[in-house]
Amino acid sequence: MSCELQEQIEFQLEQLNRLLQIYHSLVESSRSKPPDDIEMASLGALLHSFYSGVENIFARIARELDTERPHADSWHADLLEAMTVPSEHRPAVITPELGRQLRGYLQFRHVFRSAYVFTLRWDKMAPLAEQCEPVFRSLESQLRAFLQAIEK
Repeated sequence: MSCELQEQIEFQLEQLNRLLQIYHSLVESSRSKPPDDIEMASLGALLHSFYSGVENIFARIARELDTERPHADSWHADLLEAMTVPSEHRPAVITPELGRQLRGYLQFRHVFRSAYVFTLRWDKMAPLAEQCEPVFRSLESQLRAFLQAIEK
């Protein structure tokens, strides 16, 4: 493994952590009071940015360690799925359970990119927003274990 891969993963983890810190109070306040349209747009941006950062990490791992990278129309979903299984050159990056959790963020990102923000539904977004920090903590832990495993 290159030092650069580890540095890039650490950088992305720092950025994701910062993103969650910025939005923490808005996520917490939305637990007791549904967000207004501006807050919904902001929370949509959080979820979009969150998964984009996760995907940046996975794409970097695939570029560095996998001989074959997803390139079909479904490459986003294929990349996520590929991270849940070992490849010829690396162990699985994340568990299938975390992969299932992250799939919801991937699906939301697709919706967010192709919809007007005023059409977003809080009942669909709330579980993602409320679980974003725990999902991140699990991702962070699994990525650190992955980095340790490939260092050996």
